[in-house]
Amino acid sequence: MNETLRVLIASGQPEALSRIAYLCGQDQTVAVVSQCHTAQEALSAINTLNPDVLLIHDALPDGTALSLVRYVLEHRHPAACVMIGSAPEDAYQAFQLNAADMLPLSASESRFAQAIRRASLLKGMGSRHVFVRTFGYFDVFVEGEALAFTNAKAKELLAVLIDNEGGVVSMDRIIDRLWGERPYDENVKQLYRKAVQYLNRLLESENLGFFTSGRGWCRINRTAINCDLYDVLEKKPYALDLYHGQYMFAYS
Repeated sequence: MNETLRVLIASGQPEALSRIAYLCGQDQTVAVVSQCHTAQEALSAINTLNPDVLLIHDALPDGTALSLVRYVLEHRHPAACVMIGSAPEDAYQAFQLNAADMLPLSASESRFAQAIRRASLLKGMGSRHVFVRTFGYFDVFVEGEALAFTNAKAKELLAVLIDNEGGVVSMDRIIDRLWGERPYDENVKQLYRKAVQYLNRLLESENLGFFTSGRGWCRINRTAINCDLYDVLEKKPYALDLYHGQYMFAYS
């Protein structure tokens, strides 16, 4: 049985969205996971849904289609991109950015299927895609699925490490952040150790290697994950569009 190819469509024209979705529907191995009307909407969906292939129509508002392609292909997203449009200059720039293909909206069903298959062969095949959301509620998405934590303090510990942007954080500092109301004694140190052990086991079970701990310290490898906060700090396109005034809302 063929593996289902997860596709995201982005276009500012409802008619174009409908045609592209129809063409995708002719292939039973293709599943459309999202239809987006703006680059901002597409970016949010890409980060959380982690599609295999992006079909980006050049009729996005304010000429943002190529910027969206550039963001996806240059910033560690594993999806491959197909540009859909008619402007030769867009085609040239899209190929310069290593887009998988470029075709007009009027392309035949067979030509369209060919472009999707070519993109599926070029999609990123590296380590598992991790997206950490800090704007709003804190969550970790692995291949588009939210990671479930049964230990709330372990999740909050990870939030502290994300907030520290990959720097080494001492046990004392973490205890002060997570259990500041409790006496600093062996009991609270044991709570810290249990949270670290839980986080290690959980991430290892998901084959994720971005968390490291040692005697009295721990940290994350920020280069191994995608994170909305880090995207803002690195001044990536569209990053601030995901921020709506709240940061790790559930934590002080």
